[in-house]
Amino acid sequence: MITILYPHPPPPYQVGTVFTVIALFAATVPLASNPAFRELYDATIETYPSAFLLLGAAIGLALAAANFFVFTQRRKLLVDRMGREINEGTGGGGKAEEAAKEEEVERVKE
Repeated sequence: MITILYPHPPPPYQVGTVFTVIALFAATVPLASNPAFRELYDATIETYPSAFLLLGAAIGLALAAANFFVFTQRRKLLVDRMGREINEGTGGGGKAEEAAKEEEVERVKE
């Protein structure tokens, strides 16, 4: 899910860093969620034992809303560092990629 929300593909030398951050996040989420669910269950066992299911549904709904927002706003998110629009699904391409390559060549020549 987190990789979907990341708007730009990382450079090849940073792929390991991105996956490290994702793995770290995935490993630390249960440290907070398990006690939260347990406390909610213990607090509501007498009155409404399935309240923890509502918490899980609310979290899932929030994630779905965030995913929908990113999906609908992806054209605004797909902009390279120079402010040019990136073609969707290619990670670059077109005139923006050619211009970036030309700028890189000019910078290296200097």
